[in-house]
Amino acid sequence: MKKHKGFGLIEAIISLSLFSLILVSFLKGVAKHNQVKTANAYAKHIELVINQLQKYQNYMVLDKKTDPVLASVWPTNLEGLMTGSKFWPQCSFLEEQAHHCERPDNVPWTAQKLGYKVLLKFNEQSTAELTIPSPPPEWASPLRRIPFAVVQSNGDIKITIGDPLLSQAFKAFLKKDGTTELTGDWDVGNKNILNVADITLRNADGTVMSVAAGLTRQHFSARHGTVIKSPSCPVRMNAKIKLATQGNIPNSIANDYENYGPMRIAAKPISGGWSIIAEFVATRKSDRVRGILREGVVAGETYCEPQ
Repeated sequence: MKKHKGFGLIEAIISLSLFSLILVSFLKGVAKHNQVKTANAYAKHIELVINQLQKYQNYMVLDKKTDPVLASVWPTNLEGLMTGSKFWPQCSFLEEQAHHCERPDNVPWTAQKLGYKVLLKFNEQSTAELTIPSPPPEWASPLRRIPFAVVQSNGDIKITIGDPLLSQAFKAFLKKDGTTELTGDWDVGNKNILNVADITLRNADGTVMSVAAGLTRQHFSARHGTVIKSPSCPVRMNAKIKLATQGNIPNSIANDYENYGPMRIAAKPISGGWSIIAEFVATRKSDRVRGILREGVVAGETYCEPQ
């Protein structure tokens, strides 16, 4: 009998299909890796542009004795960095297209160039601003991590560039006791602020409010004997409770009693919180006996207070 060879052909087709799938997955992984690598490299390019702009400003202020409030301490445009090749090597458009060099305003994913302008404020040192036009998601991630980078509603990323000496002073200020006034917005780059005892805000009337106390403030309604848990407070803050009479005596009690005395409310400290006390004196209508009732509702709030 002749042996059928069709099964061997099917096996070969299945093997080739599996190999193709594996190859496609591998190539996608390589492409993703290269994409991330290229995106990180471009973020380094932007950091270099920022660094060279600060060197330009430093040169104009210290060497050329230019008033730092003037726009002239910054180059008119990014091509100005290449003037005299002092801050960026000369690179024409043709040389960039031939991959011989890279211009400072280069943007790999679009024909648009890197946006740049000088910002002037009355009686303050001038600053520069870079605008990166709507980077794709894989490019945006490392760019957002650059200090002072802010994503705009249209997807652009703007980066404010200040005097390098002021930048160093700002960093030093953050390490000190906070007696220097923070005059601008403080963007921490989408990072957490840890190891803070408390943050306080000054109200318009001059009073000061604890942010930590506000975050832990909880309101409740409770009857006699209800257990209220203590809030978890930051370091060097104590848990507190405040009560007020709310009323709401059940109708069955209200119909049988009269001549209610004032309600005594209190929070008895127990392990992990407080036990609510809500009691008052009233006269029973049937026999005119006066006694203590533990009814009604109290309103309260728990919060944290600095020690």
